Amino acid sequence: MAYRVPSSFLRALQCAGVKKEYPSCFLPWKGHLMNASTDFSQIRSHSSLDPNEAAKFAALSSHWWDASGPFAPLHQLNPARCKFICDAVCSANSFTRDCKEPLSGLKVLDVGCGGGILSESLARLGASVHGIDVTSENVEVAAVHSRRDPLVHSRVRYECIAAEQLADQGAKYDVVVASEVIEHVLQPDQFVKTLATLLDLDHEERQGTEIDLDHEEGQGTENEQPSTSSCNEDSSLGQGGDTSVHGASTSTGSTRSLLVLSTINRTPVSYAVAIVGAEYITGIVPRGTHHWERFITPTELTMMSSQAGLVPQLMAGMELSLRGPMLLSENLGVNYIASFARR
Repeated sequence: MAYRVPSSFLRALQCAGVKKEYPSCFLPWKGHLMNASTDFSQIRSHSSLDPNEAAKFAALSSHWWDASGPFAPLHQLNPARCKFICDAVCSANSFTRDCKEPLSGLKVLDVGCGGGILSESLARLGASVHGIDVTSENVEVAAVHSRRDPLVHSRVRYECIAAEQLADQGAKYDVVVASEVIEHVLQPDQFVKTLATLLDLDHEERQGTEIDLDHEEGQGTENEQPSTSSCNEDSSLGQGGDTSVHGASTSTGSTRSLLVLSTINRTPVSYAVAIVGAEYITGIVPRGTHHWERFITPTELTMMSSQAGLVPQLMAGMELSLRGPMLLSENLGVNYIASFARR
């Protein structure tokens, strides 16, 4: 089952060719700042940062690696996110999928890295990861946790900086990821444009290598759902695939840079699941974590990417399974993830 972008979203992309700018209809949350030591005043002048949103996550920074705590949904999302990113990169560049480190040799930026849940997994998949966040508390937690694994620590670095500031410095990456972030910023359309400027234009040659990752312990959720499955038309992306990884081969060629975004669709179902269910009934996440009016539909995200000079590549939903972690699917009703490339 391939997760190619549906034709309806391609039609929306054509509509985005109109000169009218994307409407700034996402209002900032009017709640109060929670206790946090990060000074957002310097960062906010350079970014679409909502200090209320950033402060909420800063106040929860000590819980990032508690798989049953307020960030449990991110731990459940992680296998699907990693699988999609690997498939998107390999599909766009004809890289080898059957190796243990499919992201080897790639520079990856993880925007809004939080405590490093996704950053660490991408590092284990071979990437050189730069994790950034606007709260120093999150960056500190991520940096401390990465030291538990020497391999991860050697491949990932964290920095308290906004994406806009990084773009001003002229930084470039092969893959830019912003997972579960865009629904928390003040100007999502401008945010996407900033992320697009961080994509590398000077593609360097990549050579895939095989490195043994058998030392990986429990935290690497790729063991639960492999991130190297095929992206052929008949592949079953929602089933997890074979947990064994077979012989790697070397792939050399030019790298096509990608932007990967994951967020929550604005539908009645997402309101029931992500807000009523997760925040008020089960209490999986704290109340006020999400605001339904700020969720972004796939069509809106496609329009934003078009105005940023990008075209959609792959798109998939992420659904809970009976086995625990979320799996990729064709259902975009709640959580979904998409990749975009330069025109």
